[in-house]
Amino acid sequence: MAARYDAIADFHAEQTGDDVADRATAALLDLSGDVSGLRVLDLACGHGRVTRELADRGARVVGIDISGALIEQARAAERAKPRAIAYVHGDVTALTALDGEHFDAVVCNYGLSDIDDLDGALATVTRALVPGGVWCARSSIRASPAGARTRRAVRRRAAATTKRAGGSQITRDSAGRSARTIACCPRT
Repeated sequence: MAARYDAIADFHAEQTGDDVADRATAALLDLSGDVSGLRVLDLACGHGRVTRELADRGARVVGIDISGALIEQARAAERAKPRAIAYVHGDVTALTALDGEHFDAVVCNYGLSDIDDLDGALATVTRALVPGGVWCARSSIRASPAGARTRRAVRRRAAATTKRAGGSQITRDSAGRSARTIACCPRT
């Protein structure tokens, strides 16, 4: 997976850009709530588009991604306009670089469908969140094996670790693609 994203890092960053005004990303940010002053972990952060927006909204953010090339792009953006974001090159299913750190919120913008070990990634979310923390993710809902696998894993993990869903929105982007954004609060 890392090699694939390393190979397309420039294309990926060019295609997604820095704009967070699309409806699906706006839904993710809205369901994340007021992040001002909160410690937030951005899983599968890519080149840092959502990570930077969270920092601009006042969060203290750590972004992690398995692609070294995408993390380097995120770090370059941080050097160009510092926001005190920490970017970590690592596997979200084995967050040894963040062991013992806890976050008020964890977000993931489309990354879940590309993670092979979803249960491992969702276990990381559970370990990383403080009691009462917010978990907010966006995933494609198109009919595909990856989309279906992601939905099943999130539902299974949410049923085991959450007391309630904080909200859910289905949005369509300008190309007509659908995405589901969910927010959950873990048990206290």
